[in-house]
Amino acid sequence: MSADWSTIRTTLWTWASGVLSTVPVIWAEQNAAPPATPYVTLRIASTTQEGQDAQLPPDPVTGDAEIVGNREFTLEIQAFGGDVSATTFGSTLDIISQLRSSLEVQSIRQQLRDGNVIYVDVLGSTNLSGIIPDTTRYEDRHALDVLMRTWSEVTDADAGVIEKVEGTADESGEYAGTASGTPLGRTLNVDAS
Repeated sequence: MSADWSTIRTTLWTWASGVLSTVPVIWAEQNAAPPATPYVTLRIASTTQEGQDAQLPPDPVTGDAEIVGNREFTLEIQAFGGDVSATTFGSTLDIISQLRSSLEVQSIRQQLRDGNVIYVDVLGSTNLSGIIPDTTRYEDRHALDVLMRTWSEVTDADAGVIEKVEGTADESGEYAGTASGTPLGRTLNVDAS
């Protein structure tokens, strides 16, 4: 099957909400009011295919072939801390730091792997604190981008199996023939020595 993004999203939410047991964790860009601050949003910001997918040899009975490949994605995490005061400024950096540090814990990494997610690298933390539009309120906010990896598996149904190759070669090593009764459509040079 291709990458199961529903399972991946559940795995990521379970990780973040487990680490931040007292801070609500939600997916960004929902058509609902956010919870009271502090809270954290998760967002899969981008996905890319890593390298070329590999086609495994076809099953000799069915002719089906599995195609597998790596997918990398950036998980964007934002912590919202609400109004800034002398005692609350930087609380979102603490939240982001807890998530960042948890990625070094082997049991957390195993939990992610069990959900088909591999932690690769932290791409950086950014202070996004600033004035909230249309207000005079200053909001404490930090973001963390994490590079993760998963994989995709798809089946090429009836990719075909070459059962038999027949042909002839002359003394020069030139070969022409058929594969499973179908002309090869080209001449192959074979080392006749």
